[in-house]
Amino acid sequence: DNVTMRIDTVVFYQVTDPKLYCYGVANPIMAIENLTATTLRNIIGELELDQTLTSRETINTKMRASLDVATDPWGIKVNRVELKNIIPPAAIQDAMEKQMKAERERREAILRAEGEKKSTVLVAEGEKESVILKAEAEKQAAGLSLPEENLEQFRQEINRKSQLSEEDLVEKIQIDMQLPFSAVTEKFVGDIKVLEPFGKANAKPLFAERKVHVLGARILGKNRNVLKLRVEDTNGTGIDAMYFGDIEGFLNYIKQKFGDRAYQDMLSGRNVPRIRAEKGIEMAFTYYPDINEYQGIKTPQIVIQNYK
Repeated sequence: DNVTMRIDTVVFYQVTDPKLYCYGVANPIMAIENLTATTLRNIIGELELDQTLTSRETINTKMRASLDVATDPWGIKVNRVELKNIIPPAAIQDAMEKQMKAERERREAILRAEGEKKSTVLVAEGEKESVILKAEAEKQAAGLSLPEENLEQFRQEINRKSQLSEEDLVEKIQIDMQLPFSAVTEKFVGDIKVLEPFGKANAKPLFAERKVHVLGARILGKNRNVLKLRVEDTNGTGIDAMYFGDIEGFLNYIKQKFGDRAYQDMLSGRNVPRIRAEKGIEMAFTYYPDINEYQGIKTPQIVIQNYK
């Protein structure tokens, strides 16, 4: 490219034969410097400008091989060669900076155009869905129209023909197994992750445990939308439990079922059954195991899905 480059090079070598080092060449250090300069000039001369700036490892390898062979008769072994600095002329640097700026501006313009395009498409699709849903709603409403005087007869007829029982109307939760907290380990969680990704066809494993003592609770998060519990199973194994659902509903359930005193003790961390003679707050949970990692320390925990 007919460009003048300034290149600083560092050569690491060791003397392997003191006799050849003293008598093989008059001035070993100057010889290495001159040989490095000429070798570097020959290698750089075969490359284009862009290759010179991006092929440091290739240049280092070629130079070390050439220097090692040439200095062997002098009792010197070249261990490593590093290009310290590659400085193109100021005009070339300015051109490279302008090129990079132009490339960034081009990418910005493309991203902005793509964003505007997607926004327009999403707005159009939203309006389309809105029209379709409105038409469907009107269609369904028209299909269920019924004179008010016939509502009772309709209800009786539906109930007479229905084959549902009271049991069918109770929500059922399918679990994989009852699992004590002592089994929730880092290895166990890792084994479960092998089954990922989870989805509709591959549901995340769900476990359960009964007679769980709730020892304490704290509300976390900037928006107070995370509840952290300290719980213990009947074997005395304690573990942290996270709940990301309706926290207000959870706390109201505790207060109504176990009383205001137990509720306050739970929030203050004093809800430990006295001498195990009292049940305290005893619940059943469905959960999936997880690992909490903080400052490099990994701790097993559970994430509560359902409770009673």
